[in-house]
Amino acid sequence: ARCEQAVLAMLGAELFGDEGLHAAAGATLSLAKSAHGPHAPLASALMAAVDGRMALSDNDIDRALACAQAFEAPLDVLASDRGAKAGGGRLQLADQRAARIDLLLACAVRLKDRSLVEVALAEARVAVAALDPDFEPLTWSRLELLRAEALTRLGDFDGELSLIADGVEAATQALEPLDPGHSPLDWARAQAGLGEALQMMGEATTSDRCFEQAVTCYDRATHIVKVQPALSLRAAVANNRALSLARCAELTADLAVLDAAEMAFKAELSAHPGARDPAGWAVAQMNLARLYEARVEITGRDDGRLDRAATALAVAFDVFAELGLRSLTDLAAQGLQRLKQANAA
Repeated sequence: ARCEQAVLAMLGAELFGDEGLHAAAGATLSLAKSAHGPHAPLASALMAAVDGRMALSDNDIDRALACAQAFEAPLDVLASDRGAKAGGGRLQLADQRAARIDLLLACAVRLKDRSLVEVALAEARVAVAALDPDFEPLTWSRLELLRAEALTRLGDFDGELSLIADGVEAATQALEPLDPGHSPLDWARAQAGLGEALQMMGEATTSDRCFEQAVTCYDRATHIVKVQPALSLRAAVANNRALSLARCAELTADLAVLDAAEMAFKAELSAHPGARDPAGWAVAQMNLARLYEARVEITGRDDGRLDRAATALAVAFDVFAELGLRSLTDLAAQGLQRLKQANAA
């Protein structure tokens, strides 16, 4: 029961970026571990996941790597358990493998460490092979998305286009067993994962078509996540969508793309005043700021748009901070820092 409580708290922390829920999960798992019962290995794996997430939040990569290593012993026990081949035991093992792979990839991105990506990819292949997408579609899809991310990261490190293409194919496959009506958030997460893979393919090939396809994926994900402004996934989707639009315009030098995007965001801001949905309003401000930046980068002329971008980002930052939306606050802060550097150049 304590492990189940901790899993729910971790899910809430993942969805809404509430670090207090991680602390609550850690306290609950400490009690479960001390009981030394049959669920102690699961509690140990969950504790490694919680500590790893908190370490990443604190930007303590050494501690995060130690947490990834702390998964190994409980995963070995879970894998050797007689119930590991049964439905419930197999899913528990798969979920904890996914948590370790996710942690390894997060560390790899921050450290620019190719070897960590290779480890994550190898473990993802093993974990995916142990599942049947017909009977365990959600868990299989999550692991297939992690395999896709590992492939695209490895392709990015090596400059190997075929690996990125394999990542796009894997992300596409991860979507197949999902139904937006039955599991909307998993479907939205998979759309976002495919969008990221296409975005990486676009960067590797300088193909505006890839960025257009990425925008389509982000639009589909947005349709699901827009109803819950506190979702951490919403921040990533909103930011990547704006970046993809901007890159598409840069590659085509088509200011009409930016004009259309600017009009869409301004229409959204007019149709949904800040009082009704302050978080959504601030997200639109942040996206509009990124498009202002892109126009200046394309034309080489600043007609006041950088000042407008700074104003929009400052307002968005204040709203996100007031609402306690940490992931969105961080993105707005990064945008303000980017503008500061651009003005200093």
